[in-house]
Amino acid sequence: MIRARHRGAGADSDAPRARRDGLRVKELADGRLALYDERAERGHLLSPLCATVHRLADGTRGLTALTSAVAAVHPSADAAVVRLALTELGTAGLVGDAGYRAT
Repeated sequence: MIRARHRGAGADSDAPRARRDGLRVKELADGRLALYDERAERGHLLSPLCATVHRLADGTRGLTALTSAVAAVHPSADAAVVRLALTELGTAGLVGDAGYRAT
């Protein structure tokens, strides 16, 4: 299960929230997302699936709803794939201020 370590006002405590601040974002034609983290001075190139998870992780959907939304774009995505994407995004500092951890 993905548990939020950061809880914003009005957000579901188990709903992942992608970091938007301090990022330069470029959507590529093939569905990938190029991000430059100005704070960490690091670039990231997200796969189409990770890019979709990053776009849809807005703090309003828990893991089940997020998985359904991602699967509408990537039919092969299941909860395990979305959880892995969230873990990787969290490790990169792209999900919430404190990130998310698989428990």
